[in-house]
Amino acid sequence: MDALDRLEPVARELVHRADEYLAQQGAPADHPVWTLLRRVGAVPSDAVCFVAGQRPDRLRHLGDAIREHTAGYHAASIPTALDWAGSAGTAYAAQAAALAAHQGGDGPDSLAGRLVETAGYLDAVADWQQGTRDQLARALADILTSAQAVVVRLGSDGARPVGPSEGSAGASGRAVALAAADIGARILEVAARALEVGADIGPAWADRLTELSYVEPIEAGPARAGQTIDVRP
Repeated sequence: MDALDRLEPVARELVHRADEYLAQQGAPADHPVWTLLRRVGAVPSDAVCFVAGQRPDRLRHLGDAIREHTAGYHAASIPTALDWAGSAGTAYAAQAAALAAHQGGDGPDSLAGRLVETAGYLDAVADWQQGTRDQLARALADILTSAQAVVVRLGSDGARPVGPSEGSAGASGRAVALAAADIGARILEVAARALEVGADIGPAWADRLTELSYVEPIEAGPARAGQTIDVRP
């Protein structure tokens, strides 16, 4: 359980109220919440719900499980040194060595290496998710202790400033709408930054996650009629 798990249930009602005020009363035309809504494509409560649903620990466990499979690739034996001679034996030795390197070689250009890279990619996504969760938790902590939270809570309970004219009630409504917009913008700023960072993860790992094709050794060549093989006793 991290900070977001503890704060999100506490802030949930407040964020939903802020959403309602944004939908019903809008916000000033020059308020940054409008730009953020377009960039994120979601209202603040939906953004919070999405981030709260991310579980980076599950990705890390999956990455660890994938790494465990690399031992099997390294342990699988492909005989490369046999008591064979002749052109066919030479061709086999070259093919066997290439296949062994393809299966369990070091680096990303082997099946075992691609498993390690895939696990690393999952770790990178998990780090991104956890970083976003931490940033959102800090944002919610700021919101819960803000003056805007007080205004939205009082406004949603029907509180109005004492005043003889409808103008003061209208001023109260504008204050609540502005406070709701400020809360929404604070949340959507985190979501917008997370989208920018997340968009770079896939391209950064793309070359290490593509399908790895087996490349035959040049010296082996195709089998030819008349090739000989001598089996030593």
